[in-house]
Amino acid sequence: MNRFLPLLMLTGLLFGQDGLILKSGEVYNGRFIEKVGLSSIVFQVEGENDSTKFPMKDVAIIKTSDGEFTYPFDI
Repeated sequence: MNRFLPLLMLTGLLFGQDGLILKSGEVYNGRFIEKVGLSSIVFQVEGENDSTKFPMKDVAIIKTSDGEFTYPFDI
């Protein structure tokens, strides 16, 4: 299953979405909203109305569709 996570991530990025992969292996497609200080990020998960705040310590990778912003951040 872990072999398919990067493939799913790539597929999402090809369609103009931002991608979020947590250290637990969970993958989310949607839209990156903002970085909140050094402790968390806000991400609008595809199919949900409200944005979700994710702790920075749980985030493995963030890739925006335009390639402008990626994690790990330059802290």
